[in-house]
Amino acid sequence: MYADYQNQGNTHIVYDADLLGQLQEGFCSIPYWQSRVNKTEASRGKGSTSFICDGEREYVLRHYFRGGFPASFSKDRYFWTGLKATRAWREWHLLAEMIRLGLPVPLPVAARVEKQGLFYTADLVTVRLPGDPLSHWAEQGALGLNVWRAVGRCIHRFHQARVYHADLNAHNIFLDSDGKVSLLDFDRGHFQKKEGTWKGGNMARLRRSLEKLKRKNSDFAYTEADWEALRTGYAEPFGSDK
Repeated sequence: MYADYQNQGNTHIVYDADLLGQLQEGFCSIPYWQSRVNKTEASRGKGSTSFICDGEREYVLRHYFRGGFPASFSKDRYFWTGLKATRAWREWHLLAEMIRLGLPVPLPVAARVEKQGLFYTADLVTVRLPGDPLSHWAEQGALGLNVWRAVGRCIHRFHQARVYHADLNAHNIFLDSDGKVSLLDFDRGHFQKKEGTWKGGNMARLRRSLEKLKRKNSDFAYTEADWEALRTGYAEPFGSDK
């Protein structure tokens, strides 16, 4: 991966030049893709996620939206404190570093930040992962304890690399048909400088997510035995196939 940069007035773009070659104008915006086929949209998290295809690859285009009380003032504008502090810029570079470390995350393609006075808006494009969220698979039926153990081993890999996921939940864990586990949506994620209670906080957040989904849907296939299998996998060394 070779990161290249474009600055066009108040618009700042970083992209994978090895993947894209020369970046096409407007690549990080919905209007660029309006005439392209195989484009669908799905709501996820705080905003809208678009799944797009250029004929060769499938991408995910996410526009950053605010959540909670701040959204009542502005749905997608954030206060500008410098380019390197913007959410898209930080997430793109975090993903790029995790790819370098061999962690299973979406390949970052491009990020765009547009400064508007004291504020900015932002977009992120990644390569679409195969498969579906853990939340989707569990709605279809029991996953099996080996799958839950694989999820635990995957999370442990990130924690060993001191990667903090700010919103570790059942929607942000991806499983493909071969059982490969990946994590996505690293908005506000970062590398921790030292050990601490943050790992336990990550795990507690995930457990709350699973229990909430179970309360909302009795068909959601999650049990205490599944959680214990996940914890067992978390304690196993990477590469274990027990």
